[in-house]
Amino acid sequence: MTMLPLDAALAEALDCALREDYASAKKALADRHEPPAVLLAVFIDREMERQSAIKAVRHEMGNALSIAQASLEAMLDGVVPITDPRLRRVREIIEAVGNSMHDMWKT
Repeated sequence: MTMLPLDAALAEALDCALREDYASAKKALADRHEPPAVLLAVFIDREMERQSAIKAVRHEMGNALSIAQASLEAMLDGVVPITDPRLRRVREIIEAVGNSMHDMWKT
């Protein structure tokens, strides 16, 4: 199999990465040792790690908000009494999610 010229390989990798098809982007750069190809491959690896971390944080925040929502609904429906400790816990959950969102977007 003939290796694509560097500019074509970079263009293909970038096109795949823009479509978030990172496996194909990495494949387009396989066996390339030129500095631009190596740097792009490293960038793609980091982007994959970043997106995985964001997905995990988003999942954790969603879980926390679901717990807060269920707690509020239980109190409003009279299933559990409305107490200061329960309200404080809901506030803490919402505050933690807000802090997580702030931290996630400042990096």
